[in-house]
Amino acid sequence: MKMYKVIRKFDAAHHLQYYDGMCARLHGHTWKIEVYVSMPPDRDRDGIAIDFKELKPAIDAALPDHLLLNDTMLTRGDSPSAENLIEDLWVKIEKRLTVQFTNTHLMKLVLWESDEAAVVKEGP
Repeated sequence: MKMYKVIRKFDAAHHLQYYDGMCARLHGHTWKIEVYVSMPPDRDRDGIAIDFKELKPAIDAALPDHLLLNDTMLTRGDSPSAENLIEDLWVKIEKRLTVQFTNTHLMKLVLWESDEAAVVKEGP
């Protein structure tokens, strides 16, 4: 299996309801997500495992672009922190990948809230 990285950006707002500080107020970020997927090599004679034109829309469809995270996350009731958001995105992206592509697995996500702050989730 080969591993590929796709980087996407999206804008979303949130407020941390259990946080005592400025982030308790509504604010937004330009988030950056690194999506690492593994897939079998050489699916066609050009050696292309999957066309990025196919992979990017599957990832983009799972991203909460221009939405209020407090209203859209699967983990309703949880504060939409970066840690909770990456868990939510893992479920959504993994579901889309397994439905749309065979033998493709989500291996790792890196979610950047800013240039200085990121959270990482690794899979199997």
